[in-house]
Amino acid sequence: MGEMTFEQAMTQLEELVEQMEKGELTLEQALIAHREAIGLIDFCQRCLDRAEKQMRLVTEAGGRISLVPWEGEELDD
Repeated sequence: MGEMTFEQAMTQLEELVEQMEKGELTLEQALIAHREAIGLIDFCQRCLDRAEKQMRLVTEAGGRISLVPWEGEELDD
């Protein structure tokens, strides 16, 4: 099986959260679900970080290459 996608991880995370919110898990099941959820959150954050880096545009203006900020990010001159 290939690497998990962001969408698959989000779906699994949503399912785990739903299970935990119902309050029907034993303490041990809840701890396992929590540990899995933390791993999925970490995976999703890494996916988002990677996507943000890919979204940064490099432009050439007047012979000077500059980064176009993503979502209002300040750039150091």
